Amino acid sequence: MSVPSTSRLNRYLTVILRWLLIAFTVFVLTILGGYYVTNAVFPKVYTASAQIQVRPRLVVDASRPGFSQQSLDPTSFQAEFTLMQSPDVLQPIITDLQLDKIWAKRVYKSGLDALPPQDALAYMNKILKLDFVRGTNIISITVSSEVPKECADIANAVA
Repeated sequence: MSVPSTSRLNRYLTVILRWLLIAFTVFVLTILGGYYVTNAVFPKVYTASAQIQVRPRLVVDASRPGFSQQSLDPTSFQAEFTLMQSPDVLQPIITDLQLDKIWAKRVYKSGLDALPPQDALAYMNKILKLDFVRGTNIISITVSSEVPKECADIANAVA
């Protein structure tokens, strides 16, 4: 005995509508869950950027009197890039902006008045990102923080 074609079509449509309702429900729950996690669970993070240009150094050739040229030595560029990440540069910034005291209260939630220098430096390295723009002599400084003024002050101080 054969089933009429309209009856088959109705059964197909019924199955499709059931699955469509399930798919729509999963979609809505996913969107609502993502919105909740993004806005309620995770803190807002702000990012500040600054860029500096490493100037070429004047090279004087002693073998040719009166000859001088400006050139960007890759070694000096790499040295400048590495120096910006060193504790000799970052530690005075932490001290001047009193970031060790601010981070002790806000980030580490400790009873200490100030973070130990190595902990403050480790946190600074965590939020600071240095990158060079390929093919240029520009170093990009990016700082992420929960406080917008703090990340802007750090980026400007490193620059």
